[in-house]
Amino acid sequence: MATIVFNAVGSYLGGPIGGAIGSLIGRQVDTALFGSSSRQGPRLAELAVSTSSYGQILPRHFGRMRVAGSILWATDLVEHSE
Repeated sequence: MATIVFNAVGSYLGGPIGGAIGSLIGRQVDTALFGSSSRQGPRLAELAVSTSSYGQILPRHFGRMRVAGSILWATDLVEHSE
């Protein structure tokens, strides 16, 4: 709630820059009063990569042509949280 109030006051006094600074100050006040909420973003649903096979011919083109990409090497994807 303090974020909205400080944003409005900052925008009134300092325009767009004041609004941004007011939002930052309001966020700090909200965090001090209500504590921080831990957010988790979206999870990795699809970990598969396009397949490639040994001995597959790599296309060689001259000029401009639309072709699908060929994966030369890829490791397994591992999800990390920061």
